[in-house]
Parts: sequence; structure tokens; C-alpha cells
Amino acid sequence: MPSEPQKACDDLQEIPFQRKKDAKELNMDRQSLQSIVEYAPIGLALIDKDGNFCYINPKFRDLFGYDLDEAANGRNWFRRAYPNSPYRHKVISSWINDSKGSRSGEKRPRTFTVTCKDGTEKIIKFVAVKLESGEDLLTCEDVTERNQAEEALQKSEEKYRLLINTAHESVIVVQDGMFKFVNPMTLSLLGVDSEQELIDRPT
Repeated sequence: MPSEPQKACDDLQEIPFQRKKDAKELNMDRQSLQSIVEYAPIGLALIDKDGNFCYINPKFRDLFGYDLDEAANGRNWFRRAYPNSPYRHKVISSWINDSKGSRSGEKRPRTFTVTCKDGTEKIIKFVAVKLESGEDLLTCEDVTERNQAEEALQKSEEKYRLLINTAHESVIVVQDGMFKFVNPMTLSLLGVDSEQELIDRPT
């Protein structure tokens, strides 16, 4: 059984090895995190307390076409991304109001139309998260096609509803033996004043 001094000496000899091991694992963790950020399918930006961009990932550059030098200063970014002055002031005001009183880890989602470097416009969903350091982590997702599809669907539904409501024939939708929809012509034929008198009642 080793003496106390010998045991203490053995413990001290193991410390450098342990430190090297921790440093190696830490370096591997950093490399893994760097790879995740670099290959992330959404745009990422790190913004300091003064509103300046400290870092943007490749997807951010792909989305907007701007390099870090062109977006490093917050004012430059807002002027480039939002060339329309009234709209730019609206975006800046929203960003400032959202930042006030925000807590670490709290998400602040916003959707804005951004003008890219090549002049094209994209509808971008931004989500800002306040870090404990006081910086903001910003994610950027292109939702242009989704928004366009939703608008087209809404217009289609409005057109369909207009056709149904102005039809000269009775239109009734029944589900599980209950009225779910009746058009104005149906109400007229049945002598009913309000659709609510029939909805969710048995046929």
C-alpha cells in the first residue's frame, strides 16, 4: 500500500494527462460544432450587443448574397436588405422593440421581405435568440414559396366560396349526418334566416 506522499505524487503525475485529454475532447467538440454551423441548412448569424454581425454561416451568404464585410455593420445591413425607407424603419423598430426586455433563451420570431444582393426579394422567417453573453443568435429561413402557396390556396378558397355563395343551386355539405355548410340559396329554399339554425343539426 503506497504511502500518503507517494499517492499524492502519483495523483499529480496524472493531472497533465487528464488536462491533455480534456483539451483534446474540447477541441473535438469545437470542430463538431463548427461543422454543424457551417453545414446547417438554415442561415445563421451572430450579432453583438451593438447590432453588428460578428459571424455569418455559408447558408446566410447563399440566402442573401452578402459577405460578412457587407453586413458587418448593422446599419449597412439594414440599408442593403431593406432599401425602402418606410419599410426599413418598420423592421428596425420591430427589432428594437423585440430586443427590449428579452431574456436569455427567449425566441423572437419575425417574418420580413428582404432584398438580396442580386436585387431579388425573399420572404424570410427570422428567429432571434438572446444568449447569456448578451449577443443574439439569428436564424434565417426562406419561406417565400410556402407563403406564395398559402396565398394561392387562400385566393382559391375565396374564389370557391364566392362561387358557392352566389350559386343559383342549393349546396349542402353533410358530415356524419349533420349539416356542416349550406349556401344562401339553400337557406332561401328552406325558409331559414340564418346558417347557424342548421349547422351541426341532424339532416
